[in-house]
Amino acid sequence: MCSSDLAGLVNPFSVTAPDGSDLVLWLTTGGGPVSNELHGKVRRDGGRWRSIRGSVDGPYLAVTDAIAGVDHDFWVATSTGTSYDGHVRVWRVDPVARRFESAPAPFTGAANGWSEGQLGIDRAGRLSMAAIARPVEQPSWPADPVYRIAVATRTGSGWERRMLTPVGRFAVRHDIAVAADGSIVISYIDGYDTAQMRIGVAVRGPSGPWRTSFLSAEGSSQVARVAAGPDGTVAVGWTTPVLGADTVRLATLDASAAGARWAKRTVVSGIVAGDPTPVVEPSGAVLIIYSDSSVSGRFLASRRLLHGSLGAVRQLTATGEFTEVGAVAVTGRGRVLVGHRQLDFGLGQLGLFVVPVVRGVPGPDAPALLDA
Repeated sequence: MCSSDLAGLVNPFSVTAPDGSDLVLWLTTGGGPVSNELHGKVRRDGGRWRSIRGSVDGPYLAVTDAIAGVDHDFWVATSTGTSYDGHVRVWRVDPVARRFESAPAPFTGAANGWSEGQLGIDRAGRLSMAAIARPVEQPSWPADPVYRIAVATRTGSGWERRMLTPVGRFAVRHDIAVAADGSIVISYIDGYDTAQMRIGVAVRGPSGPWRTSFLSAEGSSQVARVAAGPDGTVAVGWTTPVLGADTVRLATLDASAAGARWAKRTVVSGIVAGDPTPVVEPSGAVLIIYSDSSVSGRFLASRRLLHGSLGAVRQLTATGEFTEVGAVAVTGRGRVLVGHRQLDFGLGQLGLFVVPVVRGVPGPDAPALLDA
């Protein structure tokens, strides 16, 4: 990578495909603060890094997600414009052709703009995107704008689109996960202020209608994350503040089963918690990872749900450190890799680490230092 490629570098992304191919993306600022250009490099089987030919640019351009495909390729979501006039796009990256290939726009023809596209894909290669619809002026304008969550799933004839949240409700901070069998789960925060916020979730199995529900009461939750396993098991993790402390909650569902209900559990309570991150293992077990700031610093811990029973709390990083959950991945054999950033108490970065977790227990390997 030459030094000119690094001028004004922002918004980096990296993805590794199951076949070992790697994609790295980054933006550089262009002729002004509102003009950015997307660049990328790919490599196959740990070989030589090669630049992607061509580029993508636009006003307020941002990469919002990037995932591995099923045909030795990658998919990238970008947005341009602002929340009031934005557009989301999808691009295919072929490591052999080394170029950005534009896919049909997921959302078109509506008066609304779109932003913050998030991607998921099933084993058949069917791509889905969840995004935020442009604010709609309420009759009582100038009141607060209303955001809605929408989803688009690619079919043989284009995109199948649907609004998941109703007119008149404020919904943001969405997260999407797609199971190998085609089941989809999308979480979001419903409510404009902290007194209203609750966890909303929309689920669709491989076939059948969308089902929406709320997992928490109003005024109780401000962040949620989702995961999906190969067999249609989906999971949502979130935190609920109670009297100055937090409760970490976990809900699971078999999305492929018609009429199945969410099973909600308390993971841990009475701590200062954050980063609730579920992972569905190939076996169907669910690992919930979270941070605990109840003592000096912030360490990571987890519990594993297997056959309806939660295992013991397992501490993943040392007490006295200050860590944040980063990327989390699960291998085909069920080994969970937890990437985290370690900071000092002045919030200076000390390094990026990966902790292996096997059947809910930190693996025998020492945490791997990726960068310092």
